[in-house]
Amino acid sequence: MTNTEKLIFELTKNTCLSLWSYANPIGKKGKELCDILVYSEPNIIIISVKEIIPTDSGNNKVDWERWERTAIEKSYKQIYGAERYLNSLENILLNNGTVELKLPPLQNRKYYRIAVAIGGEEKMPIVWGDFGKGFVHVFDNISVDIIFKELDTITDLLKYLEKKEVLYKNKEKDFVITGGEEDLLAFYLSNNEDFKYQGNTTILDDNLWKGYIASKEYSRWKKNVKVSSLWDNFIELLTKDFQKGRLEVGGNYNDIELVLRTMAKESRNNRILLSKGFLDFYSNPTIRSRPVASYSDIVYVFLTANRDEDREYRRAELMGRCLIVRKYTPEAHIVVGIATEKNDGENGFSLDVTYLYKPSISKRDEKNVEKMVNEFGWFKNSFKGR
Repeated sequence: MTNTEKLIFELTKNTCLSLWSYANPIGKKGKELCDILVYSEPNIIIISVKEIIPTDSGNNKVDWERWERTAIEKSYKQIYGAERYLNSLENILLNNGTVELKLPPLQNRKYYRIAVAIGGEEKMPIVWGDFGKGFVHVFDNISVDIIFKELDTITDLLKYLEKKEVLYKNKEKDFVITGGEEDLLAFYLSNNEDFKYQGNTTILDDNLWKGYIASKEYSRWKKNVKVSSLWDNFIELLTKDFQKGRLEVGGNYNDIELVLRTMAKESRNNRILLSKGFLDFYSNPTIRSRPVASYSDIVYVFLTANRDEDREYRRAELMGRCLIVRKYTPEAHIVVGIATEKNDGENGFSLDVTYLYKPSISKRDEKNVEKMVNEFGWFKNSFKGR
């Protein structure tokens, strides 16, 4: 990878998780498929990166046409070619030559296309849209950094890309954008993550982003984001522990991947809610376990135990509590459990995680739940009346 591609890849990994981001996957006849591929089932993001310095011939029109051909046209042609080739595959060969990435059925795939054009900032206009075979988002060096750092979860990023594509299809004539992509993002964030507009025409100038980051609203948002770093740290620790063989979990890649994908798909707003929920729970030494529901319809069960308690019992209790929560929250088919030591002032901690997916509850499950509630007292007072 070039230095520029490496920088974009690092941005992508921070937003989309390293387990989902792949550099230079192998395409047709062993050639590079694209610069970066992001796969979060069923979503596939194809990213092409081009760094081209514009010529200075004295003729702006000629310089623009040359730069557009090399920096943008080559990118979207590569993206379209990669998508066409992917549609003929069930698995992708990664650039280490050994690991294959299994894709979902063709009818379930949703593609997003991003061209990153570096080098023309302040000189060349950025154009984005459908170049014949699907919508392509085109970012420059300034906007790609802002987009991936502000929309720093896979869910928030995909939501923005999707709504921007809908805007292009339905309301493009009602929007006049004289600023950059970051100004469009400022409009989106200022309107509760939507492209709401009034009147017949909305003009977005080049001062929107500067005004937005100077606002009290943005300052409050950043304070909340700091709280949600707890959730990010959980994901990072779980990933590292699994890669180093330290994580107490089912023991295979699929188990931890399910937990990590579920946690990483939480939006930034959801991560704020979940982090606050965990901190409130963890600060109360009298509460052993607590379920916290996310707006994603996932319920998380937090549990703390004494350091001298048996880890196997801790994991069994965690799974049991997850089943109880599933029984009494029928809308939540997925329950994730996270266990650690009590807040006792000691250094160091360990993590256990469980993943429970149950579309329905069997009679046997109901009997097990009744036994755990009555004999062990788990969540005995939490679901009274249900």
